[in-house]
Amino acid sequence: MPFVFLCWLLILGPSIASAETSAYVTDRFEITLRGGPGTEHRILKMLPTGTALTVLERSDDGYARVRTADGKEGWVLQRYLQPEPVARDRLAELERRAQELETRTARLGQENETLKSENARLREALEEARRARGEAEARWQRIREASRNVLALQDENETLKTELVSLRRELLTLRQESAAMRDARQRDWFLSGALVLAVGIVGGLLITRLAGRRRSSWSDL
Repeated sequence: MPFVFLCWLLILGPSIASAETSAYVTDRFEITLRGGPGTEHRILKMLPTGTALTVLERSDDGYARVRTADGKEGWVLQRYLQPEPVARDRLAELERRAQELETRTARLGQENETLKSENARLREALEEARRARGEAEARWQRIREASRNVLALQDENETLKTELVSLRRELLTLRQESAAMRDARQRDWFLSGALVLAVGIVGGLLITRLAGRRRSSWSDL
């Protein structure tokens, strides 16, 4: 920045007004802010080292018109101005920035640890989710297999029901045939008994008649 500032002065000349904002009182204890460009003008204010000024214009006799932070305007010697803060202020600024960086580094370290913990927690949650997914898929597979088994059992049950109905019909038919055969057997036994009885009666009658004829024959003799 000082090199650019010097080039600007060499090109445009020392008497051209400027709007600099980076002029600071050099490493002296105090300098005078006067009402005009010269020692014959009264002192308006004493400016301590490091005071930030806005340069409004520069004169050929080595003075610069400046404005302080509180709005007061006056003239100071240009040789007491520099484009950067004094070393003491720069050091303080550097220390402040270093402290900010340390604070930020510590905060980033804490955030990093927090992110590590959060990352570990998320990994555990991811692993847990994967395990849960695996278990869910296994359960779903078992359910599918069970569903297939249920369907197979239902089909088998329907087949067994059909076979049971058929067997019941066959059993009913067999019972009806058995009852019919029993009835026929009972009729046969009844008829056989009746026939035997009739034969016995007829035989008895024949035997009675034959016996009567024999008696008659014997009586005739």
